[in-house]
Amino acid sequence: MSLNFTIPHRNKFLSTGNIFNATFSNPTVGEYDFTNGNNKQIVFPLDKTSIYLVERMAIGGNISEENYLNSILTLPQITFRLALTNEIIYTKSVPVVNYYNDRQATTFIHTDKAGDSLTAELTGVLNQISDTVGKSVISLTLTLSVYQIDLKSFNEWFKSTQQGVSPW
Repeated sequence: MSLNFTIPHRNKFLSTGNIFNATFSNPTVGEYDFTNGNNKQIVFPLDKTSIYLVERMAIGGNISEENYLNSILTLPQITFRLALTNEIIYTKSVPVVNYYNDRQATTFIHTDKAGDSLTAELTGVLNQISDTVGKSVISLTLTLSVYQIDLKSFNEWFKSTQQGVSPW
């Protein structure tokens, strides 16, 4: 199943990339802990005159998916927020239950605040398993496919209606 949205033809495509690292035994001895305070990152800055459509998400890592799945102690989750208001973008954190490419993650984002940005924070803990012995860091890479819509009439309509039906 997929969702279809009609957006104005005049928009900018943004592809983002963030790498989240968990260092072995830091801060938790014997584990790779993504909850180490260094994993809240800016995904991209927001222009208050634009609406952003996040369409797709992908995540992968520097270890095999099988090793990733076998090492999960606390399921890694990504929380997307607006930086200035701390508003959560998706209703809940996005669980990283496996690696995926081209996962539909449709949402619209906008802010009325200058200098705001979209942030992502990864939490979760992985055990060290036999295949990760000697690996000092496990990394997960997040990419988003985003459309930046800066057509004034669309953005005014969107902000006034907040509905999913487009006149374009």
